[in-house]
Amino acid sequence: MIENFNDLMSLIAILFILVLVVLVAVRLILNDESSEDEEDFFREIL
Repeated sequence: MIENFNDLMSLIAILFILVLVVLVAVRLILNDESSEDEEDFFREIL
């Protein structure tokens, strides 16, 4: 049970990071006219 739970948490963490990377990448592609918007976006995430 514990090993499976750890694997599940690892998988969720990896998926969460992948989703964040995709969101940031899309944001950068759609919004590369100014860097201020990107900084605001990172502040919203954190």
